[in-house]
Order: sequence, then structure tokens, then C-alpha cells
Amino acid sequence: MKKEFFRLLRFLLKKSPLFSKLFLCAWKLLRRKNYDFIDIQTKSWIADISDKERAKRVHFEMMRDFWIYGALPEDYAFYNFEYLNPRGKEQYVTDRLRYKLLYQVNDREDDYTFINKYKAYITFQPYYLRDAVLVRDENDRELFEDFFKRYSEVVIKRAEFSRGRDVLLLSSDKIDVEAEFTKLMENNDGHGYILEEKIIQREEMAKLNPSSVNTVRIPTCITENGVEIFHPVVRMGRAGSFVDNGSQGGIFAAIDIKAGIVSSPGKDKECFKYIVHPDSGVQIVGFQIPMWKELVETVKNVAMIVPSTKYVGWDMAFTDKGWVVVEGNNYGQFFLLQMPA
Repeated sequence: MKKEFFRLLRFLLKKSPLFSKLFLCAWKLLRRKNYDFIDIQTKSWIADISDKERAKRVHFEMMRDFWIYGALPEDYAFYNFEYLNPRGKEQYVTDRLRYKLLYQVNDREDDYTFINKYKAYITFQPYYLRDAVLVRDENDRELFEDFFKRYSEVVIKRAEFSRGRDVLLLSSDKIDVEAEFTKLMENNDGHGYILEEKIIQREEMAKLNPSSVNTVRIPTCITENGVEIFHPVVRMGRAGSFVDNGSQGGIFAAIDIKAGIVSSPGKDKECFKYIVHPDSGVQIVGFQIPMWKELVETVKNVAMIVPSTKYVGWDMAFTDKGWVVVEGNNYGQFFLLQMPA
């Protein structure tokens, strides 16, 4: 009954602008918090549209397409929904469809292994090839201070957070270590923080953007034929940024799966395209990912450590020790994999 209801709802929203307007009004009145959550995101995307009529239309379509296609405002913007007809929009795996698909192939009991960064570190430690510790409360102050004695630069992340937010790179000679620990504990969400030895990438990948760890995202899927990879992408940060995440201004580009050569222009979440990196000047199209065959083999081996999770997007960095795991995303966003031309 529920499926039939939503099928009818999506049909009416597609066919009738009047019904859509009435439905959005009812949504705003009856589920205000949920409405506002999407509305705030929508308004941030249309803020730069100077044409008021166009802005109004895009706002309406973003709110409506959330219900029809399960598209978040960023899906609408990134996949150019403004210029697509319904059939074109249906070709994309939107945010709602992503979860629907991955809930079917991934074992939910494995979620904590990927959500908690320290649990992931312990599980995939042979492929991290760097030191890490977890600090959760005042009892870990000595552990925190000792880690800064061993490493001059330390990466700090919330144990359960993503998209490159709240990632800190701290130098032991530039901070008051005791004061930094106190500050972190004051903002502790209860899950603590993971401290990692900084990844030192090799020049082959560093030249794309020296300030960030430039990674390769390789999605793996475990099938009856073994581990298969698809739609790999390279991710590059911008000048001065330590992270390469698209949500933090990074640039990404598709990689030819056989040759390991970048096969598309770079693109960011604002939909700007780049033939060369705008800061480093390195040409993006045609860039050869180093030791590609070794990278693919490594990712396939890592994927089999938790075989009950069939799909994972692996972020990999290139170091003097070879390719290492940065992290695995068992519900990673698909926008990297569906870049419009």
C-alpha cells in the first residue's frame, strides 16, 4: 500500500504543477522541520542566481524533485536537473536511490566498521601503513601528548564524521599540546577523535596540488566473479587546503579503468571544469596515475577483508610505502561517479 501511495504521489507531482504547489505547502505546514532542512540547502544553491524568476523556478523544482526522484538540492545542481526532462533525471542515482540500493547489498551489521574511523583503522590496519590512536576523554591526555612527541605533524579527525569536515593538521612545534587536548575535549561529541600520523604522499601525486593529500576513489563491488572495480576518480585539493574532498572545494576527474589515465576534465561541486589544475597548472586530462595495476590489486585485497559489505568506495593515497588506505565509504556519495560531461 505504501509503495502504491508514493508511486501515485510521484506521478501527480510530475504531471501537475498545481498539485505540486499544493503538496509543497502541505509539506511545509505538516512537517516543518523536514521541509526547512531541504529548504535551507535549496536556498544556499540558488543564492547566486540573479534572475528572480529563474531562482523561483529552480527553488520550486528542487523542492519537488526531492520527492519525485529522491534528489537532494546538490543532486539537482550537480546533475544539471534544471536542463533535463523527467527521463533524463531518471538516469541518475540520486541520494535516496543510493541508500535504497546500498541497503540491499551491504550488511548493516558492518556499518560501524566503516562509520567509526578507529574501528576502520583496526580492521584494515595492514593497508593503512601508518600509526593512529583514539582519544575519548581525560584519561587519554597522556596518550594524546605522547603521540605529538612521536610525530611532528598529526592529523586529527572526529571518530565518526566525514566529507573532510573538522579535519585538523597540527604541528607539535606550533601549538600548545595540552591546551589543544583541552579544546578538543570541550567539543567532544562522545565518540572521541582519531589521531593519525600524517600521510606523506609521493611527488607523482603531490604535484597535482602540493598542500593536499590527493587521493584516488575506487569503488569496489563483490560479485560472483570476485571483486570488480568501476568508475574510479582522482581527487585533488585546492591551494592551501589539506583535504581534497569535493564538499571542501576539491576537484575530481574520471580515470580510465584499464590504463589508469585521467580521461575527463576536472570538475568541482560548483560545476566548473578544468583542463589544468587552476593552482598548480598541472594538466589534468591525460594524467597518469602511478602504479595503477598495483593500486587495483591492493583495493581488491582490501575489499575482501569485510566480504559481507559488497560495495565500498575506497580512498587511496600514494606514499613511499606504496598505495595506502585513507578510508572506506560503504555508503559513499555517487556524485563523483556520475559526473555530467
